[in-house]
Amino acid sequence: MADREPSQSMPQNDAEDAEIIELFFARDEAAIERTSEKYAKRLSAVSRNILKDETEAEECVNDALFRAWQTIPPERPGTLAGYLVRIVRNLSLDRYRSRFAGKRAAGEFATSLDELADSISGWESLSPDKMFDDRLIADAISRFLRGQKKLVRQIFVCRYFYGESIREIARRFSVGESYVKISLARTRGKLKDYLKKEEIVV
Repeated sequence: MADREPSQSMPQNDAEDAEIIELFFARDEAAIERTSEKYAKRLSAVSRNILKDETEAEECVNDALFRAWQTIPPERPGTLAGYLVRIVRNLSLDRYRSRFAGKRAAGEFATSLDELADSISGWESLSPDKMFDDRLIADAISRFLRGQKKLVRQIFVCRYFYGESIREIARRFSVGESYVKISLARTRGKLKDYLKKEEIVV
């Protein structure tokens, strides 16, 4: 599960990822092929959790690979997996916002955003779906999560960063759905208190 957490919590690039990054820097198109072979399935799952649409998820993965080609170099990701996941998540969120612009969003991802909204009340410029992309609050969340037990942190990230359902998370970690719900509720409460203490939300 370590490679499913945001980049701040992930291990450094393995030897294969380091090779892929060097291919990007050499402007060798094999970088795209190698990246797709290793990460397309994972990136598709992240996008699909948000959009619930196979075709759109595939398009977002392709766009993410192209975006990586455009940005590496000059970027040199500390973790290629985290870098790619963040790109595909942002692209998927852009589509999600466009789809529900001016309308009430529906579905599992919308539910997860509603759950989280109360924890960031008072942060006027930030909606829950953007909270991982705002540097101030993202850094605060990372600090907060590093202080939590591993399973608690993983459950939180799977729900609110990757948009996984309660059922999926319970199955992933071999725990009951009630355990996941209680863990998420407690973590949201602790996060709200932490953000207030850090004077990030009021």
